Amino acid sequence: MKVTVRVFGNVQAVGYRALVKSIARSMGVRGLVRNLEDGSVEIFADAPEDILGRFLRYIEVKGRPEDILSLHVERV
Repeated sequence: MKVTVRVFGNVQAVGYRALVKSIARSMGVRGLVRNLEDGSVEIFADAPEDILGRFLRYIEVKGRPEDILSLHVERV
C-alpha cells in the first residue's frame, strides 16, 4: 500500500525528518520524506497495510505540548 502524508506542526528544524527516516528503515517502509515551503513535512511511504498503520502511529509523536502534530494521510 502506498500513502502520501502531510504533517503539520513544529516539524522543521527539530529532527523530525531524521526520526521518520529512522522509524521507516527499522520497519522496512520504503519512500521519502521532505520539508515543504509552508513549514509542513511531506512523506511518501510504501509498505504492507499493517506495517503502514504502525508506522503512522509511531511518526505521530508529540514532544512538547506546543509541538502539535496533525497528519493528513491519503492513499495513492
